[in-house]
Amino acid sequence: MAAASRHPSSTNFNPIPSSSPAFGTPVHPIIPAVAPLAPPPLRPTILPILLPPQTLRPLAFRTFTKKHNLNFTTSALSALATFIGRHCGSGWREEGLAEKVLEEVAKTWKKSGGPVIVDGTGDMLKAILRTLEGCMSGGRIMQGKSAVSRQGSFAFGSGEESQELDEGRPRLKENSSFGLSSLQVEDVEEDDEQSRDPRSWLRVISAFEQPRLVYNVGKKHFERSTTKPTLFPPPSHKTLLFRDRYNLIHQRLLRNEAFQTPSFDQQSSNTLTRSDSMTMQQSYKITPIANLLGRSGSSHLLLGLLTVAPTGTLAISDLTGSIALDLQHAKPHVGEDAAWFCPGMIVLIDGVYEEDYNSTTSGLGQTGGIGGTIGGKFIGFSIGGPPCERRNVTVGVSD
Repeated sequence: MAAASRHPSSTNFNPIPSSSPAFGTPVHPIIPAVAPLAPPPLRPTILPILLPPQTLRPLAFRTFTKKHNLNFTTSALSALATFIGRHCGSGWREEGLAEKVLEEVAKTWKKSGGPVIVDGTGDMLKAILRTLEGCMSGGRIMQGKSAVSRQGSFAFGSGEESQELDEGRPRLKENSSFGLSSLQVEDVEEDDEQSRDPRSWLRVISAFEQPRLVYNVGKKHFERSTTKPTLFPPPSHKTLLFRDRYNLIHQRLLRNEAFQTPSFDQQSSNTLTRSDSMTMQQSYKITPIANLLGRSGSSHLLLGLLTVAPTGTLAISDLTGSIALDLQHAKPHVGEDAAWFCPGMIVLIDGVYEEDYNSTTSGLGQTGGIGGTIGGKFIGFSIGGPPCERRNVTVGVSD
């Protein structure tokens, strides 16, 4: 009786009933306490600022024009400045937020097949900014940001909660895999003979499908030609061919250091330096052929196309006119770097202009004066090709 009386009292000290008193195993497993979910991180707030478009122009020019070869209008610059000032705030320059936004806009614009000029009045830039606005967080672009939560995208089983999240999404089994097997990707064995065939690696593009770029002298950039290619073009296309070639060589030649006039006064700088250590920097200047009129006996440097005049003599022509050449006194350059010059090449000729005062006409068909054949002849002493330009200088990027 004493043992029987102690057994009920011992159960009062064990609040969890046990199926095995010796080991103290509970009848039901203990449900662990669920930790409260951590609150979502606070989204950093950005204080919008009013960013003037002119302040953003240098950064936009470096990103769009120099890096991606794109130009932008004033309306596009204003739209970008408003967007960056609203979403990047005062840290747009110090933290590099604006540069990342401009880089993303330029890449999206080129992937969408936009034109060379970014226009802010069109719907394309507005759509890009609207899409980019949903990915902005704290002034930065959040890559891979999605509105679908992790619990909703990986809902297993047949619960009612997962059904409410997305009724149209196919359900996944508990033992399903997210590997290549679930993607139904077949492992196709490559044929060695087919991989060695060069026709499977090459693609022939027709000459009629290749885009043709034309240099615009006024805007100083290339534009896509809108004329339809044909095997029988009009005669004016031959003139445009040599004109575009001359404009390209001329604008590249003006960027050369030897053809840039120094901004400081040469005479004033000579008085401040020693005569034995002073290096004279000579800058060349190209003279249009039309400006030779009335300047007989003066030395000039001409850039033009070597042609054969109707009289059978050698001449040089540019966009302003043409003049006969006299290369009897020119000394040939002998050596490995020697070059041959023939009609159809654009060359640089240094010499003296000699005007003919006896003849009243300047050429055949009364084509004298500006735009035609200039009277007299140009006595050349040296002739050479225009200097080449490196690719990084043409594109405007560093090595």
